[in-house]
Amino acid sequence: MQHAVQAWAAQTLSATIRAAQLSSRRPPHCLSPRNYALPLGSPP
Repeated sequence: MQHAVQAWAAQTLSATIRAAQLSSRRPPHCLSPRNYALPLGSPP
């Protein structure tokens, strides 16, 4: 289960970074670690 979560997080992170690089006009606020902790169930 933990490996699946790590794989999902890695895919989400890379996809978000790719999207942020494509739309680099606005700051990548969605790359903050707190936004990644929320879907993983970790405290902010």
